[in-house]
Amino acid sequence: MLTIYKCIRGSHAAGMALKNSDKDYFSIVLPNPNDLIGLGNMKGSQYINKETGEDHRIVTLREFLISAIHGRNIELETLFVRKEFILETDDVGNNLLKNRDKLLSNRIFRSILGFVSGQRKTTINENKQRFRNDLGYDPKSMAHALRAMWQAVELKRLNQLKVYIDDEKIRQQILMIKQGQVSRDKTLTWLDRMESLFRSLPNSSLQEEPDYNFWNNFLVETHLFFLINGH
Repeated sequence: MLTIYKCIRGSHAAGMALKNSDKDYFSIVLPNPNDLIGLGNMKGSQYINKETGEDHRIVTLREFLISAIHGRNIELETLFVRKEFILETDDVGNNLLKNRDKLLSNRIFRSILGFVSGQRKTTINENKQRFRNDLGYDPKSMAHALRAMWQAVELKRLNQLKVYIDDEKIRQQILMIKQGQVSRDKTLTWLDRMESLFRSLPNSSLQEEPDYNFWNNFLVETHLFFLINGH
């Protein structure tokens, strides 16, 4: 297995880490040859260090590109973290970074809005361990929802997928929510306002969907080079 890209994602990459926040890692790998052309079938995995709480998600290049082409923002945004959060990259990883904007399309908006809807439901689900009875909602889920909605607004306005929240006012609002310092009604109002702003903006000029042939050729050529030349 060859790691072609590794980064820090999650709260640290977004600028929302608290003192007790664990680091989340994300890696894209090329699997061993048997998993590419043989009977092996490596799939993405997730490792959680029980002692440190650190979370490490590992996916193959094929899995990553399929998710990215379909606009799955949770994994696609890992290519857009700030440079200081990129821990490892090689020629293939650099090529991915160089062409990352070609993965952006209007599909990502459906993914983000679906994510926000899911987080909104989780916010009022009393069965979740993070649910705060004194607040009547799950602060962490609401913080995720508001960050994603801000991300959708910025992407629609600027055609840029941002991970780090560079709007200090928004960042402080989300941090206050995450720490349980804001009432349920106020958090829902903030989220509704952000969603209304998103819907009021003109349609984005992003492509409707990524160039499938470009990324298919990218994957084929990368795999062939890897099989012929090895690590």
